[in-house]
This record gives sequence, C-alpha cells and structure tokens, in this order.
Amino acid sequence: MNPNLCNFVELIYQKKFQPSPIRRDIARMGFVMSEYLESAKSEVHLFLKGVSEVMQFGKSETMNKPPSLENVKGPIPTSLFLVNLVPRLDQWAPLELHLKLEAKMVANLVSDLSIAFEEEKIFVVTPHRVQRSLITSELSCLGVEVKTAQNGDSKRIWADTTERMQGELSSIRVKLSIGSEADIVVCVFSHTHKPSLRRDLDFLYNRPRLNVAISRAKTLSIVISSEGVLNPPVEALVEKGNLEGFTYLKAFQERAWNFHQIVEGNMVDKQIIKYFLDEGYN
Repeated sequence: MNPNLCNFVELIYQKKFQPSPIRRDIARMGFVMSEYLESAKSEVHLFLKGVSEVMQFGKSETMNKPPSLENVKGPIPTSLFLVNLVPRLDQWAPLELHLKLEAKMVANLVSDLSIAFEEEKIFVVTPHRVQRSLITSELSCLGVEVKTAQNGDSKRIWADTTERMQGELSSIRVKLSIGSEADIVVCVFSHTHKPSLRRDLDFLYNRPRLNVAISRAKTLSIVISSEGVLNPPVEALVEKGNLEGFTYLKAFQERAWNFHQIVEGNMVDKQIIKYFLDEGYN
C-alpha cells in the first residue's frame, strides 16, 4: 500500500501498516500524465487532468478536495481518488445499458492509464462477474490486452472480481511477479440503475471485499462509485454488515479527491442483452 492508503487503513483497523516501495515518485507520475494529456483525446480528460494536478501540486481546479482536510491537519493525500458516476439516461433505461456505460467509462480510464504509464501494473477490481466481462470486452475493443488464465504471465493489466483476486493472489504472485499489489488499482463499486440498487447494496457493502479491493494499490488508488451507493436509503444500513461496509467506503471518500463523471447513452447493445439472458447477473 502507498502511504496515503496506509494512513486510511490504519484508522479503520487501529494497527500499523508498512507502506510498499513505489515504482516512481507520485509527483513524477502526475507530470507524465500531464504530458500524455497534451496530445491524447481522452473520454475522461477532466478527471485525468485533476489526477495530474493533485499528484503534482496537491490541488486541482476540476476536483473537490478531500472533505477530511477541512477538519484534520496533516499531509494532503495525492494518490486517493473517488469517481462518482452520474447517469444521464431515461428513467426506463434497463440495467444492461447502465452496466454497459459504466464499463465503457472504466475501460476508457484504464486504457488511458495503461498508455500514459507504460511500466505500471494495473488491477481492475469488480464485485460482479458481469462487470468484469463487460470491462474486459470494452478493453479488448480499445486494443488493451488483459490478463487471462492463458496469458497471465505476459500481461500487466488484470481485471477480475474481488473473490477471484483474493483467491488467486498466491498463484499470481508467482506467475506475474507482482505480489499481492499493483501500482494502480481501479475499484469498481458503482450501481447507477436505481430500480435494482437496493438488492445490490447488500452485496456491495461487504467490508472485507472493499478492503481487499482498495488496499492493493502501491501508488494510485481509484474507486468508481455512484450516488446511490455513496448515499443509500436508510433501510439499506439497518444490518450491521452493511453499515460497516458503508462506513468503510465513506471513510475512503472523506480522504479522497472527489470527481463527478457523467455517463450517458441511448442505445442498448444486443450482445450485452444476450449475455445477461445466457449468464444472468452475478
């Protein structure tokens, strides 16, 4: 974990953690990103511009600073970021379209990160298999090669569910020589489809799952979430387990730079619908 993450996890678990050595200086990574954005046509340009500014200077004109800075004195975190997805869709838009658009946004972000940072290893962590499949498919369309069971020893980008990641860390440590962490971790804990939100919150608010996903970053940790997950209905927090997971996620939000990212679209991919009919939402 990077020092910012160590400070965060220490507050949650009330114990000391040792930061991992990072591949290169955080400010230097911010400069590399700014150079990339000068010529790149990114779908998430404003977010990455903010990331670059924060990593270099500890401030940004495009992001909301960590709320905790208002009340807590200490070093400014420059490697923790939270993206709040804001859907601009018809109220009758199906779940499939929401997931498709979320996956597109994540894939565009990961593609930019992989191009800007040519050496850094990247984990993309999702709670559901269908999200992993959609993101992997979108990355493939963008020409980004992702680790699979067949090519795991030659790829620096890995997209998988939290459970599979936790279960395979020991074998991945040998196959990829990257240990249980990656330079950059993108955690996808969003759900923008309001009609199905409540039933998914019981799954998303799992503190061990959140911890496994978020705490794997050596340098840069990005959490993708949404308004319904960050500010849920009160009944979703009645159970102790849900409340603990929600508290963990909100604690990260308090210490991270916050950005609102619009996702929009008006067409449903027929292949995605077929996938849901064949595989189900898991």
